[in-house]
Amino acid sequence: MPFLSSQDEMFTQSFSPEQQRELATKLTSFLSQFRHLSDSYIIEFFTEDLWQTLPSTWQSALKELSFPQIADLLLDASCKDRRYPSVWPLSLLAFRATAHALAFPREDTHNQDTTLGLKHVKPKKQHEIRKLGTLVTQICDRTGCNQVVDVGSGQGHLTRFLSYGLGLSVTAIEAEQHLVSMASKYTFPMPESPPRHIVGWVDPNASWKDFLRQLQSSHCVNQSPPTFGPHKKKLKASKLCPHGASRVRGFELHSPASFRQVSTRARNTSVACCYMKITTKDNPTPPGLVQRPGSLSPVSPVEFGYPMSDYVRGLPGHQLSYKAREGSCHAIEDYMRRSEESRDSDHQEGSSVAFTEYARLGLPRVGLPPDLPLDPARVEAMLEHQGRVVVFFSLALLLAPVVESLVLLDRIIYLQENGVDSQLFLSSTPIYPQETLSW
Repeated sequence: MPFLSSQDEMFTQSFSPEQQRELATKLTSFLSQFRHLSDSYIIEFFTEDLWQTLPSTWQSALKELSFPQIADLLLDASCKDRRYPSVWPLSLLAFRATAHALAFPREDTHNQDTTLGLKHVKPKKQHEIRKLGTLVTQICDRTGCNQVVDVGSGQGHLTRFLSYGLGLSVTAIEAEQHLVSMASKYTFPMPESPPRHIVGWVDPNASWKDFLRQLQSSHCVNQSPPTFGPHKKKLKASKLCPHGASRVRGFELHSPASFRQVSTRARNTSVACCYMKITTKDNPTPPGLVQRPGSLSPVSPVEFGYPMSDYVRGLPGHQLSYKAREGSCHAIEDYMRRSEESRDSDHQEGSSVAFTEYARLGLPRVGLPPDLPLDPARVEAMLEHQGRVVVFFSLALLLAPVVESLVLLDRIIYLQENGVDSQLFLSSTPIYPQETLSW
């Protein structure tokens, strides 16, 4: 049963299980046809001659577009006054329409006010924190939950919002010590009801009792001496609401059956992000993956973070490359806005300096000396095609929400296959609707 009633305006149920499987089939079919876009690295635009990988009719229609036209004609699904400088081929119109139609809807929240110490957090993350924080609060109110566990808490932005902003009792567990230290730095100066920040790797195969024992026996990390010490708020085995930031295959998705059988577990929620860190058969150890401490054993097929469900695993063309998953993390709304604003500028942050000087600033970041000779004629020739670079990147970016939608559907279908009462909710004003998986 859904835990939200029909009176709730913030979240609404999305699709039935049958509709979710139908959508997953359509997503894999569509993405498999345009893998050359989602798998391409824009840094290789010239070396791999990526422009020539587009159909010639697409090239003719797109080559002279201005940046604002790219935003209106390609990226903006809500644009109602499209004015085409030329006749577009039906295949291009179908590509754009299908990409917008298959992906979960989003709404730009760039102008949203910042509160509760979130001014240093990017707008995308601010939105996620508010939406998910409100969801967790509603869950606690409806289930009588009095303890929240934030698994994979990172720097603790959501943890602090839940604790200070919404008055919840929160324990945050994160595997990476430096992230816990940063979270503690932000948290310690705030005087009232601080959350517990602990360092720990959560074993996805551990029992609920082991997980609870880990939380109870761990020590709180503070920035003020002593660095490690017992926290005054001990975690009690009353009612818990585990929440996971599923950058990789999260414990709350890996073993749902064990959590469902425990009376102290009131409800699980999951936020999905950093899809490039998801393990796959082709890439079982992606960059940034947090491994089990001291473990050298290989990942078995059943433990991959994508695909998780048997249904998606059986679909032709379901594979998602590292590049496709990394691209799905990009905010198409932010790029669309910058395309509208940056009329003739090809490098927003470096527009006050010559492009060659701006480029030299980035040479050391790719292992090249900053004084590397640059051919002025070749640089100028490439700059003449900057519009094509933006067009190609925008075409690939159109697929980002589509890839994201497939990853999320795979997770919810996996939970259903394992007999877990779960719902996928979409916000009424969503930018990243994947933040509301619950069971």
